[in-house]
Formats: sequence, C-alpha cells, structure tokens
Amino acid sequence: LESFKTGRLKEILEVVNKDKDLDIQIRSNYLNVYYNGGNIAKIYSETSIQFDKFYFCLDRKKSSKEDEEANKKETEELKEKKNNLLFYFKKGAYELYFTEAKHIWINGSR
Repeated sequence: LESFKTGRLKEILEVVNKDKDLDIQIRSNYLNVYYNGGNIAKIYSETSIQFDKFYFCLDRKKSSKEDEEANKKETEELKEKKNNLLFYFKKGAYELYFTEAKHIWINGSR
C-alpha cells in the first residue's frame, strides 16, 4: 500500500495512466497491464513482473533450412528484447518498458 502512495507502484500507475493505449486492472495480489487486449505486464511487486507466456513466441512453420535460420535469428532477437524489458522494469524505467513492450507487441509475434 505504501508503494502505491509514494513508491515505484505509484510511478507505474502514473506511466500507465498517461498512456491512453494501456489499461491497468487490479487483481487480488497483482496488477495486470493490457495493451490491445493483451497482457503486457503482470506486476506482483515493485521488482517482480511476468509476461503473457505467448508474448515472445513465434508461431511459424519451418518449411526450409533458410526459414529455420531466419526463425532462429528472430527468436534470439526476441529473447534479447525480453531481457532488455526485464532490465528496464527492474531499474524503474517504466515509461521505456511500456514503450518497448508495445513496440514488440506490434512488430513481434502478435
């Protein structure tokens, strides 16, 4: 509760409330932040976050060796982006986190 008043959770709420594309829902022991109907952040505490497990998945059929290599490269790039997002969140760079998460949502697997 104190974090909602003066801490990082207050900062998160301020960032989300400024962004008309984001929706925040309070659940029993976490916050859900949605973008275009997708869950881009499930926040348990100031430093604990989860993603939708399909957020960084590529759902493509591999039809050739060239396609496999392209998919492998793209999967590695998405893993790096995921790690960057976790870093931004844990460092308290929430505006950057949500900006980048929305960009991945548009250009990534969705």
